[in-house]
Amino acid sequence: MKHDRGNFEYFREAVYARLRRYTSALDNPDDRVIAILARVELPRYVRYWVALLAEHEPTASGKCPSCSRWWRTVFAPCDTWKWARGLLTVTPARATVPPNRIDEGAPGGAHQARTVAP
Repeated sequence: MKHDRGNFEYFREAVYARLRRYTSALDNPDDRVIAILARVELPRYVRYWVALLAEHEPTASGKCPSCSRWWRTVFAPCDTWKWARGLLTVTPARATVPPNRIDEGAPGGAHQARTVAP
Protein backbone atom coordinates (compact mmCIF):
# COMPACT_ATOMS: atom_id res chain seq x y z
CA MET A 1 0.00 0.00 0.00
CA LYS A 2 1.43 3.33 -1.08
CA HIS A 3 1.80 6.05 1.55
CA ASP A 4 -0.32 9.06 0.59
CA ARG A 5 1.41 12.03 2.21
CA GLY A 6 -1.07 14.53 0.75
CA ASN A 7 -4.03 12.70 2.26
CA PHE A 8 -2.32 12.63 5.65
CA GLU A 9 -1.61 16.36 5.46
CA TYR A 10 -5.30 17.00 4.77
CA PHE A 11 -6.30 14.90 7.82
CA ARG A 12 -3.58 16.46 9.95
CA GLU A 13 -4.62 20.03 9.11
CA ALA A 14 -8.29 19.22 9.81
CA VAL A 15 -7.41 17.82 13.25
CA TYR A 16 -5.16 20.76 14.14
CA ALA A 17 -7.82 23.22 12.96
CA ARG A 18 -10.36 21.60 15.29
CA LEU A 19 -7.89 21.66 18.21
CA ARG A 20 -7.16 25.35 17.52
CA ARG A 21 -10.93 25.99 17.56
CA TYR A 22 -11.17 24.41 21.01
CA THR A 23 -8.14 26.33 22.28
CA SER A 24 -9.61 29.57 20.97
CA ALA A 25 -12.93 28.84 22.70
CA LEU A 26 -11.10 28.16 25.97
CA ASP A 27 -9.33 31.50 25.68
CA ASN A 28 -12.62 33.38 25.14
CA PRO A 29 -13.77 35.09 28.35
CA ASP A 30 -17.43 34.64 27.33
CA ASP A 31 -18.60 31.34 28.87
CA ARG A 32 -21.44 31.18 26.36
CA VAL A 33 -18.89 30.27 23.67
CA ILE A 34 -17.83 27.23 25.71
CA ALA A 35 -21.47 26.32 26.39
CA ILE A 36 -22.31 26.41 22.68
CA LEU A 37 -19.22 24.39 21.81
CA ALA A 38 -20.05 21.81 24.49
CA ARG A 39 -23.66 21.53 23.32
CA VAL A 40 -22.49 20.86 19.76
CA GLU A 41 -19.40 18.71 20.37
CA LEU A 42 -20.09 16.68 23.54
CA PRO A 43 -22.87 14.50 22.10
CA ARG A 44 -20.58 13.49 19.23
CA TYR A 45 -17.73 12.63 21.58
CA VAL A 46 -19.98 10.67 23.92
CA ARG A 47 -21.32 8.61 20.98
CA TYR A 48 -17.74 7.99 19.85
CA TRP A 49 -16.55 6.84 23.28
CA VAL A 50 -19.55 4.55 23.76
CA ALA A 51 -18.99 2.93 20.35
CA LEU A 52 -15.24 2.60 20.84
CA LEU A 53 -15.51 1.10 24.32
CA ALA A 54 -18.23 -1.31 23.17
CA GLU A 55 -15.69 -2.75 20.72
CA HIS A 56 -13.33 -3.35 23.65
CA GLU A 57 -15.85 -4.91 26.05
CA PRO A 58 -14.29 -8.14 27.33
CA THR A 59 -15.65 -11.52 26.39
CA ALA A 60 -16.88 -13.99 29.02
CA SER A 61 -13.29 -15.21 29.34
CA GLY A 62 -12.06 -11.66 30.04
CA LYS A 63 -10.32 -11.10 26.70
CA CYS A 64 -10.55 -7.91 24.68
CA PRO A 65 -11.92 -8.94 21.28
CA SER A 66 -10.43 -5.92 19.51
CA CYS A 67 -6.93 -6.01 20.94
CA SER A 68 -6.42 -9.78 21.07
CA ARG A 69 -4.90 -11.61 18.12
CA TRP A 70 -4.37 -15.29 17.45
CA TRP A 71 -0.76 -14.95 18.65
CA ARG A 72 -1.44 -12.63 21.61
CA THR A 73 -4.23 -12.51 24.16
CA VAL A 74 -5.05 -9.17 25.76
CA PHE A 75 -7.13 -9.32 28.91
CA ALA A 76 -9.33 -6.54 30.25
CA PRO A 77 -8.67 -3.82 30.90
CA CYS A 78 -6.94 -3.39 27.56
CA ASP A 79 -4.94 -0.29 26.68
CA THR A 80 -8.02 1.36 25.18
CA TRP A 81 -9.91 1.05 28.48
CA LYS A 82 -6.84 2.23 30.42
CA TRP A 83 -6.45 5.22 28.11
CA ALA A 84 -10.18 6.06 28.36
CA ARG A 85 -10.10 5.84 32.15
CA GLY A 86 -7.05 8.08 32.33
CA LEU A 87 -8.52 10.62 29.97
CA LEU A 88 -12.10 10.62 31.24
CA THR A 89 -11.88 9.94 34.98
CA VAL A 90 -8.46 10.83 36.36
CA THR A 91 -8.38 14.55 37.14
CA PRO A 92 -4.93 16.09 37.48
CA ALA A 93 -4.37 18.81 40.07
CA ARG A 94 -3.42 21.21 37.26
CA ALA A 95 -3.29 20.63 33.53
CA THR A 96 -0.99 22.50 31.22
CA VAL A 97 -2.33 22.93 27.72
CA PRO A 98 0.58 23.84 25.47
CA PRO A 99 -0.83 25.20 22.20
CA ASN A 100 2.68 25.02 20.76
CA ARG A 101 2.45 21.22 21.04
CA ILE A 102 -1.02 21.20 19.48
CA ASP A 103 0.18 23.40 16.66
CA GLU A 104 3.69 22.01 16.30
CA GLY A 105 4.31 22.02 12.61
CA ALA A 106 0.78 23.16 11.83
CA PRO A 107 0.38 26.51 10.10
CA GLY A 108 -1.04 29.45 12.05
CA GLY A 109 -0.49 28.04 15.53
CA ALA A 110 0.16 29.81 18.79
CA HIS A 111 3.48 29.21 20.46
CA GLN A 112 2.98 29.72 24.18
CA ALA A 113 1.95 27.43 27.02
CA ARG A 114 -1.21 28.08 29.01
CA THR A 115 -2.14 26.67 32.40
CA VAL A 116 -5.73 25.68 33.08
CA ALA A 117 -7.06 25.00 36.56
CA PRO A 118 -9.39 21.98 36.80
